Amino acid sequence: CNLPLNMSNLKSLEIFDLGGNAGLNGSLPSSLYELSQLQQLDLHGNMLSGTISDEIGQLSALTLLSLFDNRFSGTLPSTLGLCVYLES
Repeated sequence: CNLPLNMSNLKSLEIFDLGGNAGLNGSLPSSLYELSQLQQLDLHGNMLSGTISDEIGQLSALTLLSLFDNRFSGTLPSTLGLCVYLES
């Protein structure tokens, strides 16, 4: 099962939690990075792959980002530093 390609109509979404499903695969759709109100993004424990786009810096309201236990490749983009509300 893949994440929907067009998520841009969810502009007011604050929490997106599909963590621990183990059934999600594919890459993160570019429309995900358009969710400017998103505060929590939890997709851990799936089979998502590809790279994390530089566009992740557009999610400046993020306080939680959980992407562990997936199949992502590459490094985290430096634009993640624009997400100043992320908690460790």
